[in-house]
Amino acid sequence: MADELTETTIFQELRATPIERDMLGEKRSAQGAFDEVLSKLGSRAVAPRDGESSAHYLAVLATQAAEYGPEKRRQINRLSLPPQALAEIAREDLQYAKAEIERPNHSLRPDELREVIKTDRAGHQISEFYSKRGPSIWMDQFKGDTIRMVSGGSAGILTDEARGSYYHDFTKTNLPEIREMARLKTYHDSAEYKIAKAYRDVGKEPPAALY
Repeated sequence: MADELTETTIFQELRATPIERDMLGEKRSAQGAFDEVLSKLGSRAVAPRDGESSAHYLAVLATQAAEYGPEKRRQINRLSLPPQALAEIAREDLQYAKAEIERPNHSLRPDELREVIKTDRAGHQISEFYSKRGPSIWMDQFKGDTIRMVSGGSAGILTDEARGSYYHDFTKTNLPEIREMARLKTYHDSAEYKIAKAYRDVGKEPPAALY
């Protein structure tokens, strides 16, 4: 009886009918993969729209993830890519975003200091901080009083310590102008200056030894 059934047209047609794909389920799977990463970066993967093609939806997800990758990659129009290229770009976008969770870089704003809490091998939670400026974003507050100048520093004077850097860094006390002001103040407080000033106040020229 079973062999006779396999010979019938209805059996053969039904067996040859392809299984209908669960398009919405496939989109939900992609949404879950992106949401697992984006949710740890303060965002969420958008849900698919009714009637949206798989390629269009993947391009939307990849564009979301691209916000956490290199600036130059954000300029790619993912909606215009052929399927094979889109799939590869989307995979890379998700990897870049995933890397930002543990070690933020591309997604950091210029003056942002982001805390990342990690768990070491012993199970202890530790905090690490990341910034575009590196440690200087929090170390600058402990620096001494400095003046930074470009194009030659003060009157074109460059110290050996600052040589080769893109700016000239002097402490205020080392600036030629400040050193000169300090010298003049010391002189004005001296007995020689006060005697010389007394001569000039009465219209007389002080002795040469007082200059």
